[in-house]
Amino acid sequence: MSDVRVILETAVADKIVARASELTTKKLRDLACRFDDLIMNGTMIELYEANLAFHRELLALCGNSELVNLVTEIRQRTSSAPVSQWKTRARIEQSSREHHQMIDALVAKDTEELKRVTVKHIKQSADLSGDGISHNG
Repeated sequence: MSDVRVILETAVADKIVARASELTTKKLRDLACRFDDLIMNGTMIELYEANLAFHRELLALCGNSELVNLVTEIRQRTSSAPVSQWKTRARIEQSSREHHQMIDALVAKDTEELKRVTVKHIKQSADLSGDGISHNG
């Protein structure tokens, strides 16, 4: 299912970048910061819901509500329990960094960077140190 999400979400990256505005990126930044805050101060359910809110808002920028609904449905088909989504705190923190990288790509109008980070985020590629170097072999 993650492969299907990669295909769908990267296919509309150009539309997301084109439709991103200062207002929408601020709203996304607020949602990403809420996620950050919940890492230390929230429950796993609150963290999971904040993550869903961020991704819904980001994907909604594509302007295709059917695609947003389809991705939401796909997410529900996969193991969506927060405990299976984030195996370690390091992975949660990496997800947080990736949220901000996605927003940075929008601000820079960099479609390729948005695609790259989206793939990494969906596939949960390991870069858990925060130094930008993959440590998964």
